[in-house]
Amino acid sequence: MKRDFVPQRTCVACRKKQDKALLLRLTRSGGDIVIDPDGKGEGRGVYVCKNAECANALKKKKALNKAFKGAVPESVYDEVIAAVENLYKGENN
Repeated sequence: MKRDFVPQRTCVACRKKQDKALLLRLTRSGGDIVIDPDGKGEGRGVYVCKNAECANALKKKKALNKAFKGAVPESVYDEVIAAVENLYKGENN
């Protein structure tokens, strides 16, 4: 029997490895940092768990500044927190 490959990624906030589908991808392309809901956008990508604890830890640790090697506006962190709270309420991750 052949086993299907499931890509793993690491959350930049909690540093846990999970299936790629269970994480929210953020990309930097052309200087802007945006949420990439389908996970296939262009540019440098980082991943964060789809839960409020990781989204808040992301802001507290300024993890995007480290991951993207530059200053990230507070508004981007707030967008991520709002996206996790609003878009992923029904998921248990």
